[in-house]
Amino acid sequence: MENQITFRAEQKLLDQVLARTNAESRSEIARRDLSRYYRLLEGAMPELSEAEFSFLCDLCNGTFFGEFELSPSKTLLVELQDGAYLASKWGVDYGQLLAKVQRWADWEASAVVDRMERFWRGQ
Repeated sequence: MENQITFRAEQKLLDQVLARTNAESRSEIARRDLSRYYRLLEGAMPELSEAEFSFLCDLCNGTFFGEFELSPSKTLLVELQDGAYLASKWGVDYGQLLAKVQRWADWEASAVVDRMERFWRGQ
C-alpha cells in the first residue's frame, strides 16, 4: 500500500504511544500524534530572512540531526559556535542571528531543522 507507513518503535517511543492508547490502535495514535507534530512545526517556524536560512543550511550541511542527543536549540547553537566565518558569504549579522537562535525554544529550532532537512531533499 502506497499510503502505509510501517516502523519499529524503540521502547521509549512505544511507551509514549501506549500511554496515549485506550480504545484506539497504536497506529491510530501514532498517526494522530505525527499529524499534530507536523502541524506544530508549521506554526513554530521562527522569522528568518532568506539569507539567514541559507546561512544555516550552508553551516549545517552534513550535520546529522537524527533524534536529538542535545535539545534542538542546543544542537543548532553548537553548530553556530564555529559559523562566524560564513556570515559574510551570506550577508548575515552573525551576532544578531546567534542572539536570535539563543532565544528559540526547542519547537522553533525543531521547525528550522525540519525545514533545512526538507530543503536538502529538494522539497
